[in-house]
Amino acid sequence: MPVYKQCSKCGKKIEQYKQCECTIQAKKDSYKRYRDRRRMDKEEKKRQDFYCSKEWLRLRDIVKVHCNGIDIIMWYKDGTVEFGHTVHHIIEISEDWNSRLDVNNLIYVTERTHKVIHAEYNKGERQKKVMQKLLFGLLDTFNKDFNNKYARNQNGRGG
Repeated sequence: MPVYKQCSKCGKKIEQYKQCECTIQAKKDSYKRYRDRRRMDKEEKKRQDFYCSKEWLRLRDIVKVHCNGIDIIMWYKDGTVEFGHTVHHIIEISEDWNSRLDVNNLIYVTERTHKVIHAEYNKGERQKKVMQKLLFGLLDTFNKDFNNKYARNQNGRGG
């Protein structure tokens, strides 16, 4: 028999550990306002439009398959298989717009790993460069270990 609680917003009776529809809708509305504010900035709108483009969505799927659907960082760090969630631009598109579709600049990671990467990026330019070098190195190692057809040549970044 389920245990119920009362929603603090609307007073409706809901199952414990579940969210009320009004809370879910409030989160959706909040995100919509956030997204609309971001799109007011011309550069951010350009980036967001790119992330909705067919060419990005296709490339994202290719990268996922290329990485066997796993977080490469966790594979080499812990030897664990964790299914990824996010395709990360090692060199961010805000830094180099021309590398946005370069498969050699993309790595598949979990959301948790993605947050760790950006936390390092946000510490400063030096830490960001160290993290980028690590990511390029892991991607190169992965490509070599799995004889991947997308492996970069020796003159590529990070190698």
